[in-house]
Amino acid sequence: MTDTLGIKKRKVFYGWWMILISAIIRFFESGTYFYGFSAFFNPIRTTFGWGATETSVAFSLQRLESGAMAPLSGFLTDRIGPKRMLLIGWIIGGAGFIAMSRVNSLWEFYAAFVFLALGMSLGSYMPANALATRWFIKKRSRAITMSALGAGTGGILIPLIAMGILRYGWRTSLVIVGIAAWAVCLPLSSFVKDRPEMVGYRPDGEAPSLSPESKNIPASDRTDVVGEAETESIVDDLTVKEALRTSAFWFICLVAVFQQLGTSAVYVHIIPYLESVGFPGMQAGINTFSPATLPVPLACPTKDTTFQIRITSTYDSRCR
Repeated sequence: MTDTLGIKKRKVFYGWWMILISAIIRFFESGTYFYGFSAFFNPIRTTFGWGATETSVAFSLQRLESGAMAPLSGFLTDRIGPKRMLLIGWIIGGAGFIAMSRVNSLWEFYAAFVFLALGMSLGSYMPANALATRWFIKKRSRAITMSALGAGTGGILIPLIAMGILRYGWRTSLVIVGIAAWAVCLPLSSFVKDRPEMVGYRPDGEAPSLSPESKNIPASDRTDVVGEAETESIVDDLTVKEALRTSAFWFICLVAVFQQLGTSAVYVHIIPYLESVGFPGMQAGINTFSPATLPVPLACPTKDTTFQIRITSTYDSRCR
């Protein structure tokens, strides 16, 4: 069935499939890397006899790298699009996991971890949020929240990672995770469409408006049903310079800084700590995952209000 513009109607707006893809990718990233890599902390340290301080330096380098890469990641996402960023990021990310499995010295561990962090910085948070903002305007905060749900539920993978380490060892488990990253995230990334115009839609699934000259042209002959300029005119976005002059921007930055300061050390050391007080590795992994975050997106209002935007930002920060 088609409408008067010759565009095939779908029961589900194509943009929600983009959100589903980004949620799955963020689920994998948070479960294997952001939350899940803590499960590898003690096994790697025990193998080489390193102290907790030496091993923790890698996580500090990762946080520094992520912060330094954030502006570049955003710039590249604007220039080459979320799809290419996802593909590049997960090619590097999968290779990073496998490279980590081959380390035999502390400097190799640091180098492999920074390489892995580079892939995760390029191929997860930034392009996933870019998809939400490009495909949705009226329902943007809801879309970002649903994408963040993937990151919040990634902790489900921690017990599986802990089980794999107990059964196969940390080196083999890292190889499995790297191959899984390629097998899951690369195919999903290949289905991504950077903008709704690529499938003949405007953001939120609204039908495109036609100019008087184009109304007499058959739909099958139209090559530019809707253009980027038309979509971009819907929202009056701030430029980078304009955003930097606002107090809201710097307040959000400070909130993110203090949030990361308070949670990063916990995420890195929670499983090693639980193991040190007698919890088995798998049980420690189960206890690390907090299902308390799951109801948060479902509690958001149905309309994009200020309340919802604030809840979305808080939840997304929690997931990161």
